Amino acid sequence: MKSDVLKKRLAIQYSLTGFALGLIFPVFALLLEFSNVRDYSGWYSIVRLYSESRIVWVVSCAPLILGVVFYLLGRQKEMVMVVNQKLEETVNQRVKQLDQAFKTQYVLNQLLQLSLQNLPLKETLTQSLDLILELPILASAKQAGIFLYDKTTKSLNIVAERYLDPNAGKFCRLVPDGYCRCGAAMRNREIQFVTCQNEISSIQRDHFHGNLYVPVEVDGELEAVLAVYVDENTVNDETWNPLDLETVAGDLATILKNRIHEEKLRLHSVILNHITNAVLLADPHDQVVWVNPAYTDLTGYAPEEVIGKKLGFSRSDAHDDEFYLQIREQVFKGEPWQGELIEKKKDGGLFINQQTTIPILAEDGQVKYVVSVMEDITERRKAEDEIRRQKRYFETLVENSPVAIVTLDHKHCITGCNPAFEELFGYRLSEIEHKNIDDLIAPEDEIQQAKSYSATVVSMGKVHLLAQRKRKDGGLVDVEIFGVPVVVDGQPI
Repeated sequence: MKSDVLKKRLAIQYSLTGFALGLIFPVFALLLEFSNVRDYSGWYSIVRLYSESRIVWVVSCAPLILGVVFYLLGRQKEMVMVVNQKLEETVNQRVKQLDQAFKTQYVLNQLLQLSLQNLPLKETLTQSLDLILELPILASAKQAGIFLYDKTTKSLNIVAERYLDPNAGKFCRLVPDGYCRCGAAMRNREIQFVTCQNEISSIQRDHFHGNLYVPVEVDGELEAVLAVYVDENTVNDETWNPLDLETVAGDLATILKNRIHEEKLRLHSVILNHITNAVLLADPHDQVVWVNPAYTDLTGYAPEEVIGKKLGFSRSDAHDDEFYLQIREQVFKGEPWQGELIEKKKDGGLFINQQTTIPILAEDGQVKYVVSVMEDITERRKAEDEIRRQKRYFETLVENSPVAIVTLDHKHCITGCNPAFEELFGYRLSEIEHKNIDDLIAPEDEIQQAKSYSATVVSMGKVHLLAQRKRKDGGLVDVEIFGVPVVVDGQPI
């Protein structure tokens, strides 16, 4: 706010400065004119001089002319400051969005990988909770827990928790679903946020405020609730995106679905341990024996369309026969194969399939079945491409900025600069890389002060000043300096 007021006053300050400088000319002209006049009679002589000399009138216009000129210079300065501020805000906002998108995608990928591991349910959900708390939108989370719904007793059981105080953990071990906000979230099937326990809750407790509840559905049935205790400002933040939580709930649902199938069916451990999305079971003669519903969702083929059919109907032209033969040879050696294929759906559309193919061996060591676990990572690849595109975008933005930009390390040494910086100071990056910027461009009598400014920025502070800096040819140039720390994961880089 203070900087905005200063910007608005800048043109007025410039104008007054120009007007004051302009006064020098008429005052000097009057002094020069009357220095040799003996019969000076005060105001009468001044009036007579103005009536007889047009030059005096012209000189007297100097304050007005310089006032206007300096006002225009001030306005130009204001506009430059506004543009610089908007550019800085835009860059910071885009960098923040890109960083959050990358972190969110990382957490979601880790959750998917976690669902592949053969871990007990409690350990899986505990690790999942640790990952969920790394989401940028939950950066202020102080406590969290995952509750499973017991349909027999119609109650919620907390199976994973983080940072809950002992009393809260003891209290939440077994809570009837009609007496808490977790149960309300399950019944409403919507993400809920409350800033405190209220009249809706039959049980009132202290220390539970800023509660976020995310229901988790498996095959249309509510199976769990994710409860996170966050600051109210988190939900009101402009970067808040509930879709991230819905995706997390979907990943938790995937994990729970795998474990539920393990407990109910006790099917072959290898199949269940690798169910992530689509699963196809084939015999040693490459004939399809079984597919799960996710396979139908992924490819469009119903089970009756593929069971008994020989493998190869979903192949695209992206791979030759030798490629598929190598996969088969590796699997029939008893070794799993994992990689990416470009496959074809029933409607002819292509998708990138991240596939894990595992041999199931009989007692004699021969391959009895082959399980293929498939995941459509087309959108993930698009997201990765978008991240790379955004990186190129910001690099291009810096490279083409008319403002001179230089990046420093913790020792105030130059790590990079844009063409505008090279043009302003006359150096090429190859000449100044890894050199101390203050020793390089600060005038000798200002080096210590310049070093203190650099130290402020390294210490997470910000600097804004008008100063002079030295070009390669030794000449001084007036510059406006903005020093801003670049922070990633809470650490300056």
